[in-house]
Parts: sequence; C-alpha cells; structure tokens
Amino acid sequence: MMDEELAGRATKTLGVGDLPLEGKKSVMDFQSNNTSSRDIQESDLPIEGEGDQRMIVASDNKKTTKKKRCLIITLVVMLLILIGVCVGVVVTLSGGKDKSGDSEKFTAASGNGDSITMNDGSSGTVDDLIDSGGSSPKPPSPFPARNPTPVPITRTKVEDVKDYVISRQISKREDLTRDGSPQDLAAMFMAEDVYPLPDETTFYNDTIFWTERYVATVFYYSMGGKSWTNEFNFLTPNMTTCQWGQTYMRPSGLFRVGIGCTRNFRIGDITLDQNNLVGSLPAELGFLSEIRYFSIISNSVSGTFPDRLKYWRKLIIFDAYANSLSGEIPEWIANWSTIRSIRLSSNELSGTLPPGMKNLTEVSFMFLDDNLFEGSLDNLGNCRKLTSLYLEDNDFEQKVDSNFLPNLNLL
Repeated sequence: MMDEELAGRATKTLGVGDLPLEGKKSVMDFQSNNTSSRDIQESDLPIEGEGDQRMIVASDNKKTTKKKRCLIITLVVMLLILIGVCVGVVVTLSGGKDKSGDSEKFTAASGNGDSITMNDGSSGTVDDLIDSGGSSPKPPSPFPARNPTPVPITRTKVEDVKDYVISRQISKREDLTRDGSPQDLAAMFMAEDVYPLPDETTFYNDTIFWTERYVATVFYYSMGGKSWTNEFNFLTPNMTTCQWGQTYMRPSGLFRVGIGCTRNFRIGDITLDQNNLVGSLPAELGFLSEIRYFSIISNSVSGTFPDRLKYWRKLIIFDAYANSLSGEIPEWIANWSTIRSIRLSSNELSGTLPPGMKNLTEVSFMFLDDNLFEGSLDNLGNCRKLTSLYLEDNDFEQKVDSNFLPNLNLL
C-alpha cells in the first residue's frame, strides 16, 4: 500500500500542467511517441535564459539580411542609372542616323494621304506636294538643329597677289585671269619671290619697291624675256630690282644696261637696245613714275602708246628707233614737258602731230622720220629749243623756213 501511494504522489507531482509551455510540448511529443513520463530526463527540460539568447541571435540575423538587401538594391539602382546614361549618349551620337530613319518612316506613313505641316507653316499631303513640284517633306527632328561648321577657305599666294594688284589698280582683272598672260606669269613669280606682299604694316617705300618689281616683271614677260639676247639678271630672286642689269665701261664713262635706279632705289632707267624684245608695251609701265631714260632701239616692239605713260612726268629721253610702234602720238604727250630728246624714227606711226606737242618746250632733239605722219607742223611752234629735227619720209605739208624754228641747226 505504501508503495502504490508513493507512486501516485510522484505522478501527481510531475503532472503535465506543472511543466512550462516548452516542456508541455516536449511531453506531448514524448507522449505521442508512446513514451512514458518517466522517460523524461532532466536534460530534456529547457535551460533558464536559453530562449532569450535565441531571440537575440534571430534579431541579429534579420538586421544582417536587411543590410544585404539595401546594398543589393543600391547597386541595382546605380547600374540602371549608368545604363541610362550610356543609352542617352548613344542616342545623341546616332541622331543623324535616327533622323534619316524617322524620315523614311514618316514618308511611308504620309504616303496614305495623311496631312503634314512643313516648317514654313504650309500643310498638305505628300501627293499634293509632289504634284505641285515641291520636294519630299521632312519630319520635325526631335533633336535641335546644329549649325554646320564653316569650312575654312584656303587661298593661294598667287590669288593674294592678284587681289592686291587689282585692288591697287596696277593691272586689270581680265589680264590677270587670262592664263599665261604677262600679268598672270608676273603674279606667280611675285607669289614665290623673297619680297613679301605688302600689307597694312608695310612701310611706304617697301610698298613702292614691291610695285616696281612687279611692273618690271610684267615688262619682262610682255617683251618675251625668255628669248632676249641678254636677260641682264632679270627675275633673279636673290637680287634687288636695281640689280637686274649690268654696268659697262665706255670711253665716255659708265654705261648701264637693263634696269638702272635712282639714289632712292627707284627705277629710273630702262635700256634694252638690240636685245630681241618682241611684244607691246604694257600699261603697268606707267607706275614707274621716277623713270627718266627709256631706250629700246632696234627691237620688235609693236602696238600703240599705253595711256598710262602720261605719268612719266620726269622723262628726259625716249628712244624707240627702229621698232614697229603704230597709231598716233597721243594728246597726253604734253605731260612729257621735261623731255629733251624723243626719237620715233622708223616705226609705223601715223596721223597729225597733236596740240600737246606745244608743251614740249625743253626738247632739243626730235626724230620723226620714216613714219606715216601728215598735216602741218604748227604744233611744233613752241619747241624753241629744238636744234635737230628729222621729218623726212612722211607726208607733212608745211614748208619750213628760217623763221619757223630759229634755233634749228639740222633739219
């Protein structure tokens, strides 16, 4: 009896209601597995404080997982932004190509008679524009129009020389634009010459020197310089214009052939006698305003007197004996008021002596023989210093007596 009573007390003492929740679950599990309550060991019971530690570990794991998720989301967002930037750059660079594609799509869509609006505000269908002679419409571009980069205009030195010569009215445009003309060839030479083209910073004297060098070059090509008997250093790049000539010793003294210069290095003399000059005198010679002596004896120079020779106001000697000059003596010869000797013998000059010859009051020698002149000699009445006058082989009508020109020694 005592044993059964003790066993009943023990069973009552360890009842299921006396265990904690976790213990209850454990007991139930044990009971479901047909395990008696006596098989529960003390080690199977929960330890005090172990539940709290498990909750803390679970909380830490949740925080770590949340941080990982935030990091992943951040990386994904940054990756999307980077992809978006790259796509934008590609779209911008391929804008022209996209415009072309859009235009094709637009044209295809509008071919069904859809109404379109042009940049000028006009509207209509593609068929209407084609029927009216208009060009195919272009859709509005989603990208702003970009101004085309201007292409720099490259100019040659020859073009710069020609523009300068034309702007200074030294040569005519039609002469410079004619390939192979004396002016065209002179421009090419000056473009490669050691003397630079004048500009706004060039001294006045240097501008004059450049101009006279260009004129001398035009004269060379106009007279067939490459066929001259002696070129006298003409067009030698490393020489000044004043060095385009040679000096000879004669019994009477030094004699300069080619180009001679004044003390101020201006062209003052041109002497090219018997040197196979062929061609006509260029108008550019008028820019040699300091010239005093011009002699082209026994050559094949033809044509008329260029009007610009009227600027030779300091001329003293003009000798064109035995050439092929034609036309009349111009009226502006009155500007040669300083001339002392003029020889036009053996040419093809014609007409009457102009009134301008009355102004040649300093002339001492005049040779007009062997030409086609006619008329009177009244316009020579003021040439009181004439000592030698040659008139034969012409058609002059006037008689010359001792009262006509009192100082004549030879007629």
